[in-house]
Amino acid sequence: MWKLNSKIFLEWKRIENLILNKADAVIGVSKPMVEKYREINPTKAISYIPCCVDTNLLTFDVPLREAIRKKYGWTDKIVFSYVGSIGINHWNNINQYAKFFEQVISSGINAHLLIITKDNRILIEETLRSRGIKPESLSIIEASSTEMKGWLSASDFGLQLMTKTADYETRLGVKFVEYLSVGLPVIVNVFAGAAARLVRENNLGLLWDETEKILQEKISSLLSDSEHLREQCMTYAQENFDVKKCSFAYRKIYHDLLGL
Repeated sequence: MWKLNSKIFLEWKRIENLILNKADAVIGVSKPMVEKYREINPTKAISYIPCCVDTNLLTFDVPLREAIRKKYGWTDKIVFSYVGSIGINHWNNINQYAKFFEQVISSGINAHLLIITKDNRILIEETLRSRGIKPESLSIIEASSTEMKGWLSASDFGLQLMTKTADYETRLGVKFVEYLSVGLPVIVNVFAGAAARLVRENNLGLLWDETEKILQEKISSLLSDSEHLREQCMTYAQENFDVKKCSFAYRKIYHDLLGL
């Protein structure tokens, strides 16, 4: 990761500003990103088109949920899932997720951590075990796009817990909209930026603080109304992140540029 105001950081900021000023159209994938671009060039028209998901394909599936949870012995567990790239020197740092899950376990929650990634399984496994997370509380798998619906349907929460980066305030992420599409409330930290803002403003999950002392109560509160919360997350995804809506927005920009 680049350090704020380092030589390479400043060079890429120069390139970003040049592209921004020369572009015929500028798109931000999160509202904070749009706001940042407007600070750089207040006269430039900037469109907001977020990360998108096919909400008709990636949706909650009750039979798949029940089948997977029964097969893997998760029937009485709260399953926390993470999807995507993860590592040690990465904005999605495995140690951040380990710290969260340690807190979950110490809070007395009967939990399971599911990590869906193509990254180094051995490294992830060794790191989590070194933090005291037992093998029976952990699953690390790869999954195709067609399999993702089942795994996320079998889960109870999606995780997006990022390390601080220079642009953390603008962070949204494809995983965030995928979680919501399946009806998963998302647990974020402040460094998930735009995702954290959406969670706070729209009641789409939980903002996790590392100093959290009442995590069990907060998790239990969300689960007490899980069906309503799931519907709320799915509806928000359908209304804001569906691929058809986003593709129409892109098409309009191209039509406007071409004068069609």
